[in-house]
Amino acid sequence: MAFPLSEKQGGPGVPKSTRGPRNGPGRRSLRPSLGFLLFLLALILPPSGCTLKRIAVLSSAEIVEDAFAAFNEEEDLVIAESAAASNLKLLEGLLKSEPNHRGLLLLAARGFGGYAFAFVEEKAPGRARRLYIRGRNYGLRLLRLYGFSPPAHLDDFRRAVRKLGPRELPALFWTAYNWANWINLNQTSPRALADLPRVVAMMERVAAVDETYFYGGAHVFLGSYFGGRPKIAGGDVAAAKRHFDRALALSGGKFLPTWVFYARYYAVPAQKKDIYVKLLKKVTGAPAGILPSERLANIVARGRAERMLGEVDEYF
Repeated sequence: MAFPLSEKQGGPGVPKSTRGPRNGPGRRSLRPSLGFLLFLLALILPPSGCTLKRIAVLSSAEIVEDAFAAFNEEEDLVIAESAAASNLKLLEGLLKSEPNHRGLLLLAARGFGGYAFAFVEEKAPGRARRLYIRGRNYGLRLLRLYGFSPPAHLDDFRRAVRKLGPRELPALFWTAYNWANWINLNQTSPRALADLPRVVAMMERVAAVDETYFYGGAHVFLGSYFGGRPKIAGGDVAAAKRHFDRALALSGGKFLPTWVFYARYYAVPAQKKDIYVKLLKKVTGAPAGILPSERLANIVARGRAERMLGEVDEYF
């Protein structure tokens, strides 16, 4: 699913400028940023300085979270792709020092999934599979910190998931998001397909606890699930349409990836060419700034919509 890296519904506003004083007319200060100094301190402090090192890591974690919010507002895909890779390695470096930091684990789960979808999946699906697994595993680590250890038996798994609530919801969603995308890239693997009922249970729980989370993201998944399966295997285009309509209502239609998935997983299986074109043109005609906090996701969605409009004859 075409989801960006942020967690909050409306997304934080554009961070205030942190530009330092200038060293004369038109020249920025060459002093390193506070975030860089804190991260460097976290790396070089010896174990004997563990208290100070932990303070540095925790302070860096807050700065990284702000950086991810700014990343989601980026409109240049080249800058965004480069920044995402750097930020993900920064996250993993911080997690080496603070492996049970819940905020960092959530960012890692969200970040690897979003990066794989936006920049890797279409060009290098094999690499995307590995990135989705990394994102899923960070999410599972976070869920285990909340006391959730995934049972092996499916019925036990479903019962355990139904006990999760609002506190665990972000970790539950992003774990399922990565897991679902990994399965989608392994359609010929019986082992991967056997995991699908677990992901469905997780997303159904997200929808039950808070259907508004991430612009109705659980409904987007469920719409794609029902629309992407043959009828004999539980596919239901009417159910897909209901979920997509609900997701659009929850986001006010401003989260453009929902329209793209609506076209692909409702209009195509229902063989409604006119609706397919109409939905995608809503995306290509919408300004990327329709939802400033998710500008990057919307730009990625517009690119996908343009490519899908060029593939009409392949679907109908």
